[in-house]
Amino acid sequence: MIFIFLILLTGAIVCYNHYQQSSISEAIAVDIPRAQRNCLIATDKISMPKGGVVELLTTKEALEIRTVRWIPQENCRGTIVLCQGYTEFLEKYDEVVQELLDRNFAVLTFDWRGQGLSSRLITDPQKGHITSFADFMIDAELIYQKIVLPKMPAPYHIMGHSMGGHLAFRVLQEFPKHYTKAILCAPFFGWSPNFGAGKLNSLVVIILTNLMKAFGYSQSYAYGATPPSLDKTLPGQTSDRVRFQRRVTFYEVEPHLLMGGPTWNWILESTKSLQLILQPKRIANIQTPILLASGAKDEIVDPQSHHKINAISDKITLVDFPTSMHEILMEQDDIRAAFWQEFDQFMG
Repeated sequence: MIFIFLILLTGAIVCYNHYQQSSISEAIAVDIPRAQRNCLIATDKISMPKGGVVELLTTKEALEIRTVRWIPQENCRGTIVLCQGYTEFLEKYDEVVQELLDRNFAVLTFDWRGQGLSSRLITDPQKGHITSFADFMIDAELIYQKIVLPKMPAPYHIMGHSMGGHLAFRVLQEFPKHYTKAILCAPFFGWSPNFGAGKLNSLVVIILTNLMKAFGYSQSYAYGATPPSLDKTLPGQTSDRVRFQRRVTFYEVEPHLLMGGPTWNWILESTKSLQLILQPKRIANIQTPILLASGAKDEIVDPQSHHKINAISDKITLVDFPTSMHEILMEQDDIRAAFWQEFDQFMG
């Protein structure tokens, strides 16, 4: 009798959790208005470089992907497609965009689906959620076909940080002829041991997350993940508190940008994508020279994963930054100067 009761209780919990999940159409219905998305955000201290052209692209699911582009008027050296990391938004890279423009590169950057001011995928805008990491490739290819090819000057290069570095690396594997050079900053090639997923075998992570998905928790925060808190956003990211806190003010101007931890499905799909991009055959398919910048004090992703990938591919130039944490592009001035020196040498 007790056994039957437990089965019925479990079934009720599963049904309830599945019922609580939202669809993309429901998320779109309660998302921010188009006018709010079709602009650039500025604070009292930070604004994006002048001349940026905002354009919204619409996917087949009716999601809106926010993009912005700049093109130098003279001596343009080509285009950098700039890919943000998890929870990030394009305004966070105001300095980086200006530094690329100062080097006479055109810049195209965007918010991935599910974050920034692009469309959310579930009704809770603060959860980091994705249906499949393959969907990010849809965004990347849509942007390439609709904006990069017809509107941006060649040659085309791609630059990505953290999750954006992971996805840029996947783009190089699936579209090996799109980009001439690539710059990956602290790419997500493996979990940091600081996180639960970094302490487990990937197969165990996939089994656990699939189990949570089966019980209807795919859109719930993963174990240890929490709603956003500005007090929790600094540790392990950068040692430059001043630079970091300046960018925190964006959340005060536009609270919709603030995101918390990932859902169980995000953990599942990111782990599956890790297994995919780390396959030697896929890495061998890469034709693009890569500059891989790794922070030795990174507490978000595993720096050792960068060395393992570097040992597989002769297309990668690995540069270690001994005093840098995760956000190399948001670090202390001396670290950033060292990065840009490597960038300039790599780009020629």
